Amino acid sequence: ETGLMLDKPSMRTPEELFPRESLKEGEGQAIQNNEKLEITSLLREIRDLIKSGSIGPAREKLAQARESMTSAFMPETDKKRFTYDIYELETDLKLASLNS
Repeated sequence: ETGLMLDKPSMRTPEELFPRESLKEGEGQAIQNNEKLEITSLLREIRDLIKSGSIGPAREKLAQARESMTSAFMPETDKKRFTYDIYELETDLKLASLNS
């Protein structure tokens, strides 16, 4: 046993990953904002794919969105909101695949 403990990446904050001396003022917040923007854009793209009937690509993007959420650095309230959005899209995708 090496005595090392490995944390899940989703449990670590930007400040833990990047020591204060390597993070400039506001960079932790910038990382969070960038990830929120990327996930929001991805969810919008999935919604559009579902509406257009592109089930396969929507399913692939949904898997990508789930993975992005597990590694995202943001407050838990934002993660919960995005998680509920993903659940909603999963339901929409299932309904769309039944109707096609």
